[in-house]
Amino acid sequence: MIELHVHSPAVPSIDLLDLPGLKLSPGPNDAPDMPQQVEALVRAQIERHRESSVFLVTTDANTKAEQCLGMKLIGEYGLQARTIGVLTKCDDVGRQRMRALPARLQQTDNGMRLQPHGYVATVTAPL
Repeated sequence: MIELHVHSPAVPSIDLLDLPGLKLSPGPNDAPDMPQQVEALVRAQIERHRESSVFLVTTDANTKAEQCLGMKLIGEYGLQARTIGVLTKCDDVGRQRMRALPARLQQTDNGMRLQPHGYVATVTAPL
């Protein structure tokens, strides 16, 4: 864990934790139990900061909310009201999934509802 302190009159008073992404299996250079280590770290930070935090959970727009490990934890800890969902790679979802994207952003689909903050969509700018 790296902790960085920034002091400036131009910087708001805020604690920002950028946690590692959750994963199902270790990468080629990871310890065999790396997914479990990362999940334990994320759980510890949620438990430590849950009452004073807003959570940002990113997921690929091609992935359903119920298949996202981060969303699983948000649901498990009951943090839907304290979470902003970020759908990434929206420019790469394909025609059929693109039609479903507005309902997902407006939370009228069957995915996890994040009230009051909801979801935002991101795209990669063309080169």
